[in-house]
Amino acid sequence: MSYCRFVLVLVGFCLLFPLISYADGQPAINEFLPHPSSGNREWVEFYIPDGASLSNCWIDDDTDFGSDSGSSAKEQITTVTSGSDSQHVIYELSSSMFNNDGDTIALFAPDGTLIDQYSYASDPGVDISIGRTPDATGGFQVLAGATRGSANSSAKPTDTPTPAPTDKPTKAPKSTETPVPTKVKTTSSSSVVTSTKNVIADATSISNAPLHTSFANTTIGSNGAHPTSVLGTHTKAVLTPAALPKKRILIKGSTNSISQVVVVTIGGIMLLLCGILMYLKKRGIWIFQRDK
Repeated sequence: MSYCRFVLVLVGFCLLFPLISYADGQPAINEFLPHPSSGNREWVEFYIPDGASLSNCWIDDDTDFGSDSGSSAKEQITTVTSGSDSQHVIYELSSSMFNNDGDTIALFAPDGTLIDQYSYASDPGVDISIGRTPDATGGFQVLAGATRGSANSSAKPTDTPTPAPTDKPTKAPKSTETPVPTKVKTTSSSSVVTSTKNVIADATSISNAPLHTSFANTTIGSNGAHPTSVLGTHTKAVLTPAALPKKRILIKGSTNSISQVVVVTIGGIMLLLCGILMYLKKRGIWIFQRDK
């Protein structure tokens, strides 16, 4: 019974505390710089757990240990530089191996067994490193700053695109209304309109009277023509009638007109009767002849 309990405890311990990648004494790729500035070299930082060693390990830019066709030749790690502690060591490559815009970094054991690898797909930038966060166990991120030989920094914050300002629509200017030319009323010199009801006037005196028409605020040209209105002006020509001739005009009222009609009618009837009587007398017919 005690044996079964021991097995259950061991299984539970393994489930609660899983072994990490370097617990078996294998080193891990911790940080690398694929795009150094001009004059500098590419480098790889490894995390070395207690009891692990990089002696005679290999580093390459692909996971095919047996072939270097189409890629840079792999390099054997012989000398490393210590970092801030014994767990962080740096290997500086003798020549460029990794492509800036994407490549693979692989760590092989002396016998060619793949220990660790990571592939990136874009250029992180000049002197910008890619590394695990946190060290050894975390996933690879573009780091906020290169931390060669020491604990890795946090991931670089993602740039949030700034929205472009939206231009406010400009109101279209209102069209300027073209002023309508003002019509000037003119009176022809050849005719004068009189709106007087039942007026009897001396035609001779009116026809002989000179016609005077004056225009206020206007000027008559040298050829005698009246000026026309100018487009865009709002000044109206004001017609000022001249004084009528000072001649007395006999105006008869409506009563005299009716009397004249009656007199003329009666006179006409009397003349007609006289004519009929004269005609009958001439024919020898007399309607007033008495019987003898």
